[in-house]
Amino acid sequence: MLMDLLSRRVPFVKDACSRIAKGSLILGKKMGLTPQELESLWIAARFSSLSLIGIPDEILLRNGKISKEEKEQFFGQNLALDGQLLAKAFPDLPETVECIWFHRERPDGKGPYGLKGDEIPVIASILGLIEAVDVMANGRPYKQPMKQSQIQDEISMYTGAQFPHKIISTFNCIAEE
Repeated sequence: MLMDLLSRRVPFVKDACSRIAKGSLILGKKMGLTPQELESLWIAARFSSLSLIGIPDEILLRNGKISKEEKEQFFGQNLALDGQLLAKAFPDLPETVECIWFHRERPDGKGPYGLKGDEIPVIASILGLIEAVDVMANGRPYKQPMKQSQIQDEISMYTGAQFPHKIISTFNCIAEE
């Protein structure tokens, strides 16, 4: 019900969450995740945008760049709120909450919580990559969509820093298929 309300306010959310959930499951299956990990990943992907309901319209629906301060509000506070909401809704799936909290972590340690490399749960890395690819491919009010070649260049450029090598190698195999 909350996601339906959010998609009425922010139209790109509904389709984006569906694409991200589908892409996350495809990548997760290819990586050999367990059924419980896949379930946690799917739930996290479907509801990863839930806290956008609390972002002011002037930031969320802006056509153009977002300032560094606005990005911190836009992304930083959302991770905690999404995690809290999902922890209450799915108390038996702590991996879902970890996936939400840590999906913006980076192998180089420059994410919100400073986790590095293998400290980042695999399902969180999958969600982070698929969400980033969806933003690049489909754009948002504040970001124009990119061409496939630009997306590939962006992923290559940030492999090892923003995206883990092991996730990217599997992702690239799927992309070729």
